[in-house]
Amino acid sequence: MHRNREIATTADGTPRYRAQYSKKTKRWRPVALLKPKAYSYIPDLLVQIFQTRRSVPGRVDQRIVRSAEDPRNIAANIAIIPRPTVQQLLSEHKSRFTTE
Repeated sequence: MHRNREIATTADGTPRYRAQYSKKTKRWRPVALLKPKAYSYIPDLLVQIFQTRRSVPGRVDQRIVRSAEDPRNIAANIAIIPRPTVQQLLSEHKSRFTTE
């Protein structure tokens, strides 16, 4: 459903990239941004969730507290080195798939 999306482009048609940190190589690398996903299945999923929720006691809008050990509370990223600019990453990047 969300696979095989095209690469997102800017207004002038150039591909968009972001920086991603690799735990294995301990380096930053550029990754192409993809076009936004289409969530056409969400209305059906919401209907199924609320039908299931009707049988469970309690309120539908009750909040769940995140624990202190939740990984989302630790850090923005795991990089050891500071993040370089995307332009710098693109200039240094060598792809296995292109031959120049």
